[in-house]
Amino acid sequence: MADDATVEFSDAMQHGIKLVNPKITEIFSAENKEKQEEWLNSFINAGAQYREVFNVEDTAKIKSFYELKDFNMAGNEVSMSKYKGKVVLAVNVSSKCGLTPTNYPELQTLYEKYKDEGLEVLAFPCNQFAGQEPGAHEEIMEFVKQYNVTFPFFEKHDVNGATARPVFTYLKTKLPGSFGDFVKWNFTKFLVDRNGQPYKRFAPKDRPLSLEEDIKTLLAQEE
Repeated sequence: MADDATVEFSDAMQHGIKLVNPKITEIFSAENKEKQEEWLNSFINAGAQYREVFNVEDTAKIKSFYELKDFNMAGNEVSMSKYKGKVVLAVNVSSKCGLTPTNYPELQTLYEKYKDEGLEVLAFPCNQFAGQEPGAHEEIMEFVKQYNVTFPFFEKHDVNGATARPVFTYLKTKLPGSFGDFVKWNFTKFLVDRNGQPYKRFAPKDRPLSLEEDIKTLLAQEE
């Protein structure tokens, strides 16, 4: 596949995918949402760059992380302004990923160690990656008890495409990865500084404890 090809979700047809390269534009229709995401990942793995086309204009108007909102596991709206002045580590999580057994304990370690200095770890469950977060909210919270996590969880929702949660549309646009404005897999991590500005993005394979120096740098900064 050409290095300058791009792939995106398309609303031209149900479960659509649009592939664009210098010679041709093609639109595919998958049989369901899971297949759509599977195809999209296949194109990206073959070398295409992802281009986010939904909610990007709205994201461009946002001046800081604190302007965003989401919903907690009880279905209550939470403004990110609640975390004003904090260093925020936002992570899309899942229960059945191979990265789960290392990420949850290390995220909790960071939270316990730096919470009093101003660190907040925010978990955002997502089932877009190989269906690895299939459970209801109650099942997710029951599952994470084994890791003794105490940081906040938000309701399960998408992080890519037309129905992506605004928090992640904003973060991935401000901090694109190697595949563009796209969250590639579970446990992608975003650090936000005390002023609500996205600071750095970390890949799923980056273990939480490897972020410690960056966290300490941000905690040392004043608002």
